[in-house]
Amino acid sequence: MASREDDEEAHEESREVSVFGRGTGRDRSYQQLCLLAAVGRAARARSRLKKANEQRAHALVEFTESINMVKAARAPRLKVVARGGLVVLKQGKGDRSRYVLTFQEMLRMAFAKRRCRNAAADAYAVSQRTVRRVLAVTAHCILETQMSQMKEFERYVLSHTPDFAAAVVMWDETSEKLSLNAVHGTARCQQASTWQVLVSRVHLTLGWINGVKLYREFVTPPVPLTSNSSDNVHAGLFCHPFTKCLLDAVRSILLAARKRAVVHEVDGHLANERLHFHRYALEKERRASSPSEAKPVLTDIMLCQNHQTNLVMTATVANVVPSADSGGKMLPNLYCTTLFLRMGGHFVRLLASLQYLIESESFFEWRPWSCEPQPAGHEYRAELAAYLIDNLRHGDRQMSASDPGPKTSAWRQSAENIKAAFNTVLNGPSWERHRLCHICIGRCCRDRKEAEGKVVWACVRVLMRKMPVVPLVSDWTKLMPNIDFFLSTDHQGLLSSLLAQASWAFKFPQKEPSMGEDGGDGDSGKVDWHALAGRRFRRCRQMMESTDERWRRSMLAVILEPLRHCHSTFLKHAHSAADDESWPLLFDELWPSKSKSVGAQQYLSTLLAGSGSRLRLIWQVLGHQSMEQWMCQRPEQAKEVRSLMLMVCMLTQRRYEATVNRWPWKLFALADPRRSDHEEMFKAFFSLPPCCLPAGFAREIREDASEETFLAELLHWRWFFVSTAMLLKLSVAHVERRHAVHKRNANPQMPWEMFSADSILSEATYVAGSLDRMRKERAQRQAGCQALSGNQRQSRCDALALTDIAPVANPVPSGSSPLASIGVAAVASPVPSGSAAPQRARLRAQNPFELFKWEWLQTQKKMGKQWNPASKEFYAAVRKDFGELSPEKLEALGQAASASKVRAACVRRQLKLQAAAAVPPVENLARAGGLQQIGDAPTPTPTLIHLVQPPPCVPNPSQLSNALSLPQLESGRPRPPYSKHMACFSLSAPLLQQAAGQAQHLEKQTYPLSRDILKQRMASKSYKLKADCEAFAAKAAHIASAGGLPAQVAYPAKCGALCRSSTSARVLGFHSRVVKLLLQLVTELSPDRSLSLAHRANLLIAAESFANTDDESPTSVDFFVVACAAGRQAHHPASVSLAELSHVSGPAFPPYVPRIHHAGPLILKHARLPFAQSVKKLRPPLDQADFGRLKYFSEDAFAGKLCSPGQLPGMECVAKIGLVPLTWKFASASGFDSYVITGLHQLETEYIAQCEEEQLPVADSSDADSSGASDFDMLADLHTSRVAKPARAAQPARPAAGRPAKRARLAPDTGGNDADALPILADAGNPLLELQHAAQGSEGPAHLLTADEAVDLEADSNISSAESVPGEEPAVKPPAGCADSAPSNATAAAASANNDDFDDLTCFLDVSNDDFDDLTCFQDDEPTNTNHLPMGDVQASASSGAQPKPLPSNQPNQSACGSASRIYDRGAWVFWSHCGRDVGRLHVLGGSSLKATCRLHKGCVCAVSLASAGSKREQDLEDLHGAVPNLGTIEQDLLAWLEQGLDMDTEAHARSARQLKAAKHLMRVRQK
Repeated sequence: MASREDDEEAHEESREVSVFGRGTGRDRSYQQLCLLAAVGRAARARSRLKKANEQRAHALVEFTESINMVKAARAPRLKVVARGGLVVLKQGKGDRSRYVLTFQEMLRMAFAKRRCRNAAADAYAVSQRTVRRVLAVTAHCILETQMSQMKEFERYVLSHTPDFAAAVVMWDETSEKLSLNAVHGTARCQQASTWQVLVSRVHLTLGWINGVKLYREFVTPPVPLTSNSSDNVHAGLFCHPFTKCLLDAVRSILLAARKRAVVHEVDGHLANERLHFHRYALEKERRASSPSEAKPVLTDIMLCQNHQTNLVMTATVANVVPSADSGGKMLPNLYCTTLFLRMGGHFVRLLASLQYLIESESFFEWRPWSCEPQPAGHEYRAELAAYLIDNLRHGDRQMSASDPGPKTSAWRQSAENIKAAFNTVLNGPSWERHRLCHICIGRCCRDRKEAEGKVVWACVRVLMRKMPVVPLVSDWTKLMPNIDFFLSTDHQGLLSSLLAQASWAFKFPQKEPSMGEDGGDGDSGKVDWHALAGRRFRRCRQMMESTDERWRRSMLAVILEPLRHCHSTFLKHAHSAADDESWPLLFDELWPSKSKSVGAQQYLSTLLAGSGSRLRLIWQVLGHQSMEQWMCQRPEQAKEVRSLMLMVCMLTQRRYEATVNRWPWKLFALADPRRSDHEEMFKAFFSLPPCCLPAGFAREIREDASEETFLAELLHWRWFFVSTAMLLKLSVAHVERRHAVHKRNANPQMPWEMFSADSILSEATYVAGSLDRMRKERAQRQAGCQALSGNQRQSRCDALALTDIAPVANPVPSGSSPLASIGVAAVASPVPSGSAAPQRARLRAQNPFELFKWEWLQTQKKMGKQWNPASKEFYAAVRKDFGELSPEKLEALGQAASASKVRAACVRRQLKLQAAAAVPPVENLARAGGLQQIGDAPTPTPTLIHLVQPPPCVPNPSQLSNALSLPQLESGRPRPPYSKHMACFSLSAPLLQQAAGQAQHLEKQTYPLSRDILKQRMASKSYKLKADCEAFAAKAAHIASAGGLPAQVAYPAKCGALCRSSTSARVLGFHSRVVKLLLQLVTELSPDRSLSLAHRANLLIAAESFANTDDESPTSVDFFVVACAAGRQAHHPASVSLAELSHVSGPAFPPYVPRIHHAGPLILKHARLPFAQSVKKLRPPLDQADFGRLKYFSEDAFAGKLCSPGQLPGMECVAKIGLVPLTWKFASASGFDSYVITGLHQLETEYIAQCEEEQLPVADSSDADSSGASDFDMLADLHTSRVAKPARAAQPARPAAGRPAKRARLAPDTGGNDADALPILADAGNPLLELQHAAQGSEGPAHLLTADEAVDLEADSNISSAESVPGEEPAVKPPAGCADSAPSNATAAAASANNDDFDDLTCFLDVSNDDFDDLTCFQDDEPTNTNHLPMGDVQASASSGAQPKPLPSNQPNQSACGSASRIYDRGAWVFWSHCGRDVGRLHVLGGSSLKATCRLHKGCVCAVSLASAGSKREQDLEDLHGAVPNLGTIEQDLLAWLEQGLDMDTEAHARSARQLKAAKHLMRVRQK
């Protein structure tokens, strides 16, 4: 107790001595109170700090959890750590293994859709250098894996010879701003420039007849080029490290196959054509150097059809006549207006002003309670709405073969909106442009406010729903959508009214730019945007207010609409993979019943006949009530429509015939079992000689295969044709697609290796996913077809099918020939097997209220209002409006209800009758037709193996035709003979396993490259990451050196309408003169003498053929209309496209205008080909075509038709042809294809071409056979000796016959009656002989012609005929591989004619006129030294009196080009090698010099002249050689020098020329 008390006392004492005191505040001192307050504040501060720490820790925990959730698996984690009472954020600890990416993460990073390296570095917590290395390593791995796969497959192919193989190489180039490390050690800012980027695609297919067939697309990287020339493109394709090895492997595989081919599918750039023919020449040289190589690698070229179609559209837009009041041409007007609407928010401001302007009576007119059943212009509005709806899909880029689901629904909604806007909202007359108008039909609007809402909705959601795209002609899908925008916004003058009310736009400076000013501000270079906007606004108003411009926009939209369908078709197929259920597009385009190009041409022919509904958009846009009224009141507009429509039709047909419907592609139809004209195609091909076929597939097949051997290998040929056709896309759109991908990712600071890596990875993803896209598109088409029923299902299938396989319309009868049994008929409807027949909903009768209810609901949906049909509000609103209907409307609804009752009764009765009949189920028919549904058991697909059984041997020619027949299928329709596993795109398995279907597990791979391949490559002991990245960067940025192409590339010529091997030179020369006469006529009658404006001249020509020269009346007359023309471009001569006219009534012979008043006028009409009925329903408006294509003639076919032997029976050729231009007017106001002849053009010149007189061949006794054999020679007239043409009797002078007069050398005055005579050279044609006779004057072997006969000489324009200057066979004939380079007999004869004949033959031979421009004519004013002209082997002077002897140069092929020579003379001193290379040519300079121009090297020439008489050089030459060299000796030396160029480079050859001139001919030479 005592201790406890002591403790209490001690506690009491401690309390007494506390620093805070005791008791209340009164008991504490001031110091104690202050101390107590400080302690309390500290306690509260500690509490607040603790609470703040808790909140901070909670926030950091949430932040770290959210960050760690989005980080990759191997990325370091964040965590919250407490340090010293504080909570901090810290990165998780760990070793460097956390920063190592797995192979799966590398693939995920490489094939990610986003290409932002900074974002990838942040996401994976790695550096940007690591990201760059991952991209480079993955891209390099793809190329190396692809190459190793090809090497392995190449080894197998070399040991197992394939039966067929084909490859297609496509390329295109464009410019990109990138950084290319071309100079080592430079910075990226120094490397940035605009580089040419070459992108390419390589497709390969091969197979064995009784084995597997495979199809492969390769991934190729972009290649840098310094320019887009053919040399650089060739170097980029065949010399770049990445592409060279791939193309070498492909070529090695092709050489191992029995039948092989390479097709270059490019655009129409001249550099691409030059590169192709160089590769073709290399193939010819390979065959010539390897005689044991019997089979060639067939090489041909296919031009992109999208480019060809775009060229037609560009030419059409460029040739539209500019309107005087529109401010300029149409295309610049569209461009200026579009830029104004797209700049400065002007388009949005116009839409905003619409909300306020709609309330004005002057802007919008409302006509309520109209009793009119259909307002004025209803047909025009309906047609305009149909046009806009039909072209909705053409406004977007066609990158896939079917319409995706969301886009399809959007298109359907847009179509419904367009119908509602034009038919029910803006239903006033379209030609009333002063204000908008809405006419209520059946009280559709309660008040003006509701009408205003509808009009605003129609303007914003329909007419101006999109901002106009920039009308770039270079882009295939931007010009016509721009025109569609202005067609819709021009309805009732909407855009014009908005621009007129835009007060803010009038504040811009409305003035013309000063001289030299183009939007700039003085010398500062700044753009005055207000002034630029003001000028654009003023021009925009001018364009929209121009009546002619508005009409021409409608005309252009209607005429170019069918070409948009062609564009869409080619674009869809370009991006599709090899489909085992669709025939190649080439087969469809070759078959007129399936060709979209033929359908477009037939539709244009129908428009020309005045039968298309779209014509209403042309003649009613200005307010006319009928087409007849428009043609009578505006005949000039009708002629403009006719000329432009005819030009588009002929240009489309010309390019189709020149690129697709030609040999050898027409021969590919033998592999199409849907067609029934195989026998005709086979006979037509083998009836042509090789020279008449284009160089490539056709000529090589024709030369190497006879009819018997071709039929013996028919199965191989058919497989070869169908496989090659599968490779051809007819478009380079999928190569152009890579340019669009590059432009999205490229920037000036991007290094080339990263640009290349991104391109390779995206291309690999695209190629690997092509099969999935194809199957998805096919499933979408099938789903779309199954969603419909009946006829709608069939029409929907036809609309969505990529290449729908339709049955032949006319099956082959049972009694026909075996060759006619090729066609295959289908007996089953396209209903999937195993599926029940579509159940048709029962049709019920409806009362007037039900009919009005659904009509009212549809109207509300079009206005954007949604109703629930099961709600009370819906029925209340319907009953209210139904009660307010007019009596007329109620009566109409009652009649419709009565009709529904009758219709329902008829349908029920029909269903009962069908149920009573024993009709087999639909699924049985489908099974019998060979159709199956996805998931059913596979049924055997009819392939070419089942369809074709070639005979093992053909005993006699009478049984050859039976080999072409394909047995008729019992049921079903033919399917393509492709295997389901033919497409091999995986890098994880060998190609043969994929083709055999043994790699099914690889189809579910996520990425194109598997993780195992990447791991195996990087796990190798010899692998070094840094070295791999550096090697990829060096290879990717490598610029291949150009120079693989020679300076001159030979373009092999082919025969035109007349065969140059079987037609005499007389007829060929006449043919060329007719072509030149036509070109001269069209040029002189075209506006501004421009061939490109020939369509505006509206030329109609009567071609008169005369049997004899002296006949006054023609023997026959043909009528043609000039559709369009084009000038010469590079090696392509000038062209004219004509359409043939048929005689309807009236006088068909001159005078074409009847002199008797009661006689009928001459009426002509366009001649047409038979109409090709399409086997499937085409999209509108192409389905309106009911006329065949126009009969098209090129300038060559036109002259061939007039000059052909069949023109006048019993004669080789007509004697004279005259072209008479006629004046005309339309014969009917309901079409543009019939004409009434009103007279002749008043011209001062007669356009007449006269054929040369036929000369009797005189045999040369020196060339006669000593044995006396009399072998018959078809071309004997071309091998006879030279004879002089006798002088003709004098004829009265007549005007020039439509061609320029030729110059002739006047003879010296003899003082007699023949003082005005001209010499006629007996040896005309050889320049040396002409030079020799001209030097002798009257002493040479020449006839004299009087002055009157000289006028006739100029009129005929050809004194020396080709028969009088026969050609001579070269001493050395070219080998069989160079058939296209060696000239035929007729060609050699024609080439030996005078210089005028060379000019005439230029158009026919399809070679450049430059080849003949170097043949120099002798000048009249140049004196001739007769003492130093060649006379054979003896040098004679005029005073010696020696008779001239033939020079050795008369037969150059037997001198310098002898039997041991490697060059020969094609005629006119044009020398080629026997391997098809253009070596050079000789020219005569003045009268004493010869010049040799080398075509092997650029700028390489050698000119040698004779020594002057009495000069020191003459004496030195005589001392050196013993005699002074003459022109014959100089010719031999120059020919030997040309031959040396085959083994020398440019510098060595030039040095040899200087040595020849200095050492042998003692000429002064400038040293270099």
